[in-house]
Amino acid sequence: MSAYLGPLRTAVIAFPFIAALIVLPVYIYQYRKFGFVNKLRLATIYAFVLYMICAYFLVILPLPSTRDIISLLGTNRQTYDLVPFSSIHDIINETQVMWSNPHTYIHLLKERAFLQVAFNFLLTVPFGVFMRYLFNRKLGQTILFTFCLTLFFEISQLTGLFWIYNAPYRLFSVDDLIQNTCGGILGYIVTPIITWFIPSLEDVDRKKERKINSVGTIRRLVAMAIDLFVVDFITGILSSVTMMQSLQWVFFIAILILYFITFAYITQGFTIGKWLLRLRLANDDGRLYLWPLIVRETTFFGAVWGMNRLFTFLLNSVQNHPIIMLGLFLIAALYNVILVINFLWNIRSREFFHDRLSGVTDIAVAPHRSSYNATKE
Repeated sequence: MSAYLGPLRTAVIAFPFIAALIVLPVYIYQYRKFGFVNKLRLATIYAFVLYMICAYFLVILPLPSTRDIISLLGTNRQTYDLVPFSSIHDIINETQVMWSNPHTYIHLLKERAFLQVAFNFLLTVPFGVFMRYLFNRKLGQTILFTFCLTLFFEISQLTGLFWIYNAPYRLFSVDDLIQNTCGGILGYIVTPIITWFIPSLEDVDRKKERKINSVGTIRRLVAMAIDLFVVDFITGILSSVTMMQSLQWVFFIAILILYFITFAYITQGFTIGKWLLRLRLANDDGRLYLWPLIVRETTFFGAVWGMNRLFTFLLNSVQNHPIIMLGLFLIAALYNVILVINFLWNIRSREFFHDRLSGVTDIAVAPHRSSYNATKE
């Protein structure tokens, strides 16, 4: 059992880091494909990622202490087994079970050969469940994908973790291919039993479809974060190319105007972040007009970035006057507290000060084709 707990513990430790890397792509994928985030699908995707990490770590861990497997284990050893069902022969030859006496069957749970076969079956049962429940795959596709997955596992072992090690440190077995594939088939068959108490993803999609025009605050914030990253990236490139780091804030303002006003107006409300999250800016009639857009962006960036830039400049200018500096700092802190309160107060209405002042806000763009009508087997 300890041989399994070690890899599982490592997988659990590694999972948050891998999850952090994929959180934004998964979030964008859901909005691009469905037009909304299905929290149940999101949780299921992360469960699938955790399962895949656990499965792979169980196959490859623990790693040898040296890359020189030949000197560690020698060359006079078996590295592959191409005889089908040899593991069944091992069970029959090694077991203490008397098949005529059912009371002795309990010994199987303590025997290496049987536990190895049982583990191979159980390893890919969740994969079959995910193929049917999450990815809505048919039985034939599940068999193919399960076989490819276990073939990848076995190739990892046969190649010494893709030639990181100079020889295989685990046995490549055709029985593993057979048993893992059967495990995926079993998982596919028992999926309705395992998931009977969980609503289908398609049912949740249909309920979410009714609210597809609702634009949440998190969705807007993610789009804004992507857009600011783009602006900051372009600003950094311009500053490096022109060798004018002192004018970086000037480039930043210029890119803000070109990106959030000129580009957004030409595309009728789209920026890169909004396009990825299926959003666009529009007035009440669905079109986007230049003057309201200018009012919206100058109000927002002036209030959030411009005023804080001004406070920073003033604080640096009065460093020799502690009392004035303290007063300015308190004013700046109070100003930002008011901004945060305004933001939190308007989360429910999803209409912030620059939205109200300009009459321009984010609206949802429905996906070109719907995925809600997919039916499960």
